[in-house]
Amino acid sequence: MRSPQDQRQAEAYAFPYHHLPALTPVPTISRYWSFAPSYVAGLWIVTDWMDRNLSSNPNARAWRHVDIGCGDGALLRHLSRRVPADRLNLTGVDTDRRAIAWARMFNDASVDIVCDAHTNMEPGHFDSASLVEVLEHVPPECVPAFVSGAARLLRNGGRLMVTVPSVAKPTEAKHYQHFSRGGLLAALADDFDVDAVAGFENRLWPARVLRKLVWRKRFRLDWPPTTHLLVSAMARRRSNTECCGRILAEATRRSA
Repeated sequence: MRSPQDQRQAEAYAFPYHHLPALTPVPTISRYWSFAPSYVAGLWIVTDWMDRNLSSNPNARAWRHVDIGCGDGALLRHLSRRVPADRLNLTGVDTDRRAIAWARMFNDASVDIVCDAHTNMEPGHFDSASLVEVLEHVPPECVPAFVSGAARLLRNGGRLMVTVPSVAKPTEAKHYQHFSRGGLLAALADDFDVDAVAGFENRLWPARVLRKLVWRKRFRLDWPPTTHLLVSAMARRRSNTECCGRILAEATRRSA
């Protein structure tokens, strides 16, 4: 039996909503999804993190990355468009069959899409993993085991990127919890050394003013320069997570 939170998330995948925004130099934002600027900002942040991983990779073989809780596969699609397959081997895993069907539809055969629990996958196989807007969908009592399962997939020294919604905004009906800085650090503490924590989705000036200009009650101002400024403001990392709607952590798997 699914929980109410899980049921709401499953129903959301009646449509592949994560594919509405586009990761381009001047983003195209869906007029029907107000979270889109923050979502595109998150894609920019994860892509920059992946670029840094690949730049520091001395190995000739392709870097192996797994997106845990990949949903409809939008992040995988963006990364596969950004990085050639001979440099980055991508795998996505999720337990929602409808989401996986969308992910397979939107990604080509070079991306491995798995419908299963990540805890059933081969241990130590990946160089990096992402948990992008995933931990809030995990019951709090299950978070430690879920994170340990992610660590298990990584080689010693493997990298992890996590993004979560902040307690600075109300908990959504499909989420079990939102996170403080301390709460996110505690979730990772058993298995990872945290290299960086920051807030994004800035909720202060100028992002708040830009958002009000772009998103109105009855219409949306679709002017590329303004949209680009809004996404850039959302993507700016801040040490003060209390003024931000989302929090990220970059971490390294501790040696087993």
